[in-house]
Amino acid sequence: AGVPDVPHGADCHKYDTLADSDFDCFLTKTCPEFSGQLTIHLRKEIGAILVATPELQVSAEDFNAEPDGINCESGLLQYTEAGDYIIAESSPKNLYTYCVRAQIIQELFAQSNAKPTGLSIDEIRTLTPAFFSFCQTSLEGNSDKVRLLLEIVGYCLSDSNSAKSFFLLMGAPGCGKSILASFLTRLLGEEVISNLPIQEFGKEFSRAALVGKKANIASDMSSNSLGDISFIKAITGSDRITAAYKGRDSFSFLCRAKLFFTSNTMPTIRENDAT
Repeated sequence: AGVPDVPHGADCHKYDTLADSDFDCFLTKTCPEFSGQLTIHLRKEIGAILVATPELQVSAEDFNAEPDGINCESGLLQYTEAGDYIIAESSPKNLYTYCVRAQIIQELFAQSNAKPTGLSIDEIRTLTPAFFSFCQTSLEGNSDKVRLLLEIVGYCLSDSNSAKSFFLLMGAPGCGKSILASFLTRLLGEEVISNLPIQEFGKEFSRAALVGKKANIASDMSSNSLGDISFIKAITGSDRITAAYKGRDSFSFLCRAKLFFTSNTMPTIRENDAT
């Protein structure tokens, strides 16, 4: 079940997943004036009515399904077909399970007539001194690497899968890979992040950890060669994949999680089709 949640003020709306075991607590919190009258039987009856009401039914795949929008603390950042960026007010009608923990700097859009071509190095230094310092050390101040990193972060925050890509940050220990992984996790929130190692994607029970996640961020990928990468290609290609919870039947779902890994060395791929 999805319940509305406004974690950072009225400007940001998102939905949290509610487990069956938490439903009683949700009812008591939502309707405190009736808490003394909510017997176990009545709570079950309310739950059954909610589940059976067509007007309240929303498919899980309807959440985070807008490829041209990013749900932020200060509103919705939307990209139009004309190449413009607009900032819209967030609403419970927008079905998101996440809220990026960042404010939209509206002045940047005003200065660029809502068509930002990207921040210059000087603007990055002024607006985000900590990020600028990271770029100077871990990225050696290389403007192309900075631009690529910003594109990767933006893609991970969005709900678009048009790039059909996953990301592997490779470098020596202490070069900043873990900092970036932690940064993405803090931006999106741990509740929508899974940490499934790439070697576990071939296991049906393990893939269940990806259900409803915005990103899968796994650090320290093994240097061993990779075998079956079909599920990696299925996820990046927006194909449905199968998974299972222990003791239950298998099911298929559309995994929208962006895949983000870090490694000290480049793993090899055993498959002949390594596209």
